[in-house]
Amino acid sequence: MTYAYSMDDAVQVAKQAATNIEVWLWSKSETISVQNVEDDPDYQRRDVDLIGQRRRVKF
Repeated sequence: MTYAYSMDDAVQVAKQAATNIEVWLWSKSETISVQNVEDDPDYQRRDVDLIGQRRRVKF
């Protein structure tokens, strides 16, 4: 079976995934900050969409 999709479809899926992950990160009590950098060319070259910072958690 063959599936066809456009690059725009793939971009929309990736943006939704980044949004979902950002929401999940913010739901964690140890999260201090989350920055979406998917539109920043410097981070696009490195294939980075999100930068997160969290508190150190001791187990």
